[in-house]
Amino acid sequence: VEMTAYLANSLYRTKKVEDALNMYRSLLEKPNSDFTELAALRVSRYAYNQKNYEEALKYYSKLEEVTSHPETIYNTRVGLMRCEFLLENWEEAILYANKVLSNSLVVTNIRIEAEYSRGISYYRSNQYEQAKAPLEWLTKNTSNHIASESRYYLAEMNYMQKNYNAAEADIRTLLK
Repeated sequence: VEMTAYLANSLYRTKKVEDALNMYRSLLEKPNSDFTELAALRVSRYAYNQKNYEEALKYYSKLEEVTSHPETIYNTRVGLMRCEFLLENWEEAILYANKVLSNSLVVTNIRIEAEYSRGISYYRSNQYEQAKAPLEWLTKNTSNHIASESRYYLAEMNYMQKNYNAAEADIRTLLK
């Protein structure tokens, strides 16, 4: 295990990333060791950047399981939230968005992303009452397309719930 880890690290540093990642993957198939965290970190990030969200999810989950560093836990949960959302795993996206939002390390742009993930995931799960709070927060705390999109979803939910006056008010707000 130790030799494989050192060789993988050497390959990674010399820009032979694919070879290194294959070795990291083989390390991650073995019982946890001192090298598991770095291997999971590198494979999950690479997979995410390659838009291979299913693989990224697998290794982010492994990373969440083995790390004890608060910053790594936070960043891993952001990665898990993104993967779950992009894979349309709405309940899991909500779970990780809540974990991200409850972390003291959360910064504004990640809070916006987590609230969006929560709001849209609740909406896609037909949990309209739960979707309203994060979407309302986005309309009040952003001023870009996210605010407009959030207002649109609020209007649509109000319309589907036969709350026509509120839906009309949301649409009028959008048109301003």
